[in-house]
Amino acid sequence: MTKNTLLVSLALLACSPLGAQHFSGGSGTAGDPYKVSNVADLAELDSLVNVNNAKGKFFKLTCDIATPVTRMVGSEGVFSGHFDGEGHTINLAIESEESYIGLFGTTTHATIKNLIVEGYIHAGNSVAAVVGNPSSGTLIENVVNYAEVTGKVYVGGVAGQIVSQKKGGSVGVTVRNCVNYGTIHGQSIAGGVVGYSGQQVGNVLERLVNYGHVDGGNRRMGGVVGNPLYNDVVKGLINMGTIGNIEISGVMGNANPTTQAELYYDCQYSPSQAVISSQCKNTAQLLGNAMRSEDQASMFNESYWCFEEGMLPRLKMQGQEHSPRAVLYATPLLLEAGNTVLDVNAPFKVKTDGGVEWKAQNGKVEITSTGMAYPKEVGQEVLMATYKGYSRSIAINITKVSAIDEVKADDRLHGDAWFTVMGVPIQRPTHAGIYIHNGKKVIIP
Repeated sequence: MTKNTLLVSLALLACSPLGAQHFSGGSGTAGDPYKVSNVADLAELDSLVNVNNAKGKFFKLTCDIATPVTRMVGSEGVFSGHFDGEGHTINLAIESEESYIGLFGTTTHATIKNLIVEGYIHAGNSVAAVVGNPSSGTLIENVVNYAEVTGKVYVGGVAGQIVSQKKGGSVGVTVRNCVNYGTIHGQSIAGGVVGYSGQQVGNVLERLVNYGHVDGGNRRMGGVVGNPLYNDVVKGLINMGTIGNIEISGVMGNANPTTQAELYYDCQYSPSQAVISSQCKNTAQLLGNAMRSEDQASMFNESYWCFEEGMLPRLKMQGQEHSPRAVLYATPLLLEAGNTVLDVNAPFKVKTDGGVEWKAQNGKVEITSTGMAYPKEVGQEVLMATYKGYSRSIAINITKVSAIDEVKADDRLHGDAWFTVMGVPIQRPTHAGIYIHNGKKVIIP
């Protein structure tokens, strides 16, 4: 090899420090994206990001990655490429003491879409299952999180800390059509989907849903978003999950966004004393077509949502809304009006048709084959629902045991008469509640 040839070779390597990319195929263009199909491909993506941010490159997830992913993409760089999960799942197992941690650490002018993540991620500040620190120009769309996320400050299921600053005409971040089912632990400024959003450029947060559990502190924490700020546009948020204490807001932990609309939460699942610009609804008010709007400008019309009788609404996500886990989390626990998960003092109903099975882990609730549930003992109980190999749990606090055992044994109830669940005879029901008629339990909406 001549000296000139050697210099040319070195120059080529300098322009492409990793040499030729391999992945599982593809050339990195929009028409022929790099194919990501295993942990090794994700490691190669991390290396590429650390060298040149993968700017302008396109990536496609071609299958589920069940092998636990223990390192994030962008360990020493900022991801500026475009990643399409194509509806596949990545299993996370990330433990770190560092901050800005997620499947993707920090992103700018990036796109991450059509992705499902599960497993767990435990780290410091600015932590999320998908992007720890999305910044200027990033789009996160059609993303589902089932992973447990634990961090200190700025913690979210999909995005941890969104920071978009005015530097050379920077634009905000858009997080759209995203759902969290995972448990989110944060000491402060945390939310089911987004932990923190703000700084100098407005971000767009729209059609974000939480079915999971948000736990931890009480400072700027919300069921969906912990802390939206200033010029943010926040629309179409709904929390149908649970919260760890009543000082966590039902939807948003701190409300300063310029535009905010259509914000709802289940106040029986998430009883809160820190409600900010949101509308409380009982579980029954969320079922079936109750949330459906004919107004196409609404975030809650059938263009975006799947409405099914007796079920909680499910955000349309290219078919992901029909997955077993999505169906499981949309299957309701129907508490008596006036009851919340913190104060259960009357029999209630669980939906069992469709194949969902419910069990009381501590034996303090008796659940019949028809789905009627009768509190038997005061104290903490965990209700476990299972469906097609998946499970979820809802913790409740029983504050009163009804006299339903005596009512069930009373032969008078087989006549044409109405009784309360306490066994008190009445003429006919005059308000919503659970009654006994002809020996059967009846729910009057």
